[in-house]
Amino acid sequence: MNELYLKDLENISNQLGNSEPIKLSEIEKKQEPIERKLRPPQIPKATKKNLCV
Repeated sequence: MNELYLKDLENISNQLGNSEPIKLSEIEKKQEPIERKLRPPQIPKATKKNLCV
């Protein structure tokens, strides 16, 4: 995500009066699993075992 966007989210969150301010590092950690899911699946290499003959 864009760093400025994340900074804006942090500022808005703090202005809304959350009991605990949201930290950029926490947002980035939450984004990691989502980014991993968006990657294309790994295609296994063809071997003699998995080739249909």
